[in-house]
Amino acid sequence: MAAMDQAQAQVALKYDPQQAAAQRAIQAIQGQTQANETGLNQYGVQGRQAIGSAYDTLGGLLGANRQQSSADLAQQAALVGRGYDEANAYQNQVADQGRQRLSSMAGALGAGAAGNLQVQTGLESTLANILGQNGQARANATGNLNTWAGQWDQILGNGINNAEQGRAYDLSDFETQLLQLLGNNKVAGLEGENVQYGKLSDILGARQNDLIASYNELAQREWENSFKQAQLDQEASKANASLSLQAQGL
Repeated sequence: MAAMDQAQAQVALKYDPQQAAAQRAIQAIQGQTQANETGLNQYGVQGRQAIGSAYDTLGGLLGANRQQSSADLAQQAALVGRGYDEANAYQNQVADQGRQRLSSMAGALGAGAAGNLQVQTGLESTLANILGQNGQARANATGNLNTWAGQWDQILGNGINNAEQGRAYDLSDFETQLLQLLGNNKVAGLEGENVQYGKLSDILGARQNDLIASYNELAQREWENSFKQAQLDQEASKANASLSLQAQGL
């Protein structure tokens, strides 16, 4: 076997297992980095879904509460207005009964139409005053309720808007954290690979040096062996020549 072949065989026996181990370590790190990235991406999908679901539920509840509050306050305003309307109807009913009694009394007293008009003037004035006060109170009560309902609806609307802003902020924070985790995983993987590539480079350098040293040693030994063999061959030739001369009687 030539010196180079022997040197390569010796070096391979020593360094092939080390190179294979370094390459397996690199592949393992790459595989782990990829597995981590897959897991983080899946975490990202689940996290986005969880945040979206939570805020969808919150938005639905807030929206339903806003609608229900608006309906309840509108009903309350209607009930208040109806109460004043019923009070006015009762006042008119009482006034009609009073008109009838006063008209009967005026007729019994012989006061005539003028007397009847005179006695009913106070009743009509009182009725008009009561109805006017009721109308103003109705307007004030229902107006205040409607104003308050509008303000409350605005507050609830702001709550819905704030919830949507919260969704945006939480998603932004989540994506930022996820990006950092993905970046850290990639950096950690590359750092681990760099360490192994450094080891592999050292192995290849040592292998090259050993290959040169082994080749030089084997080549020197091969040359020495060849030189010795040449000397032996020369001596053998001399011996054969001497024997041949002796055989010829010279």
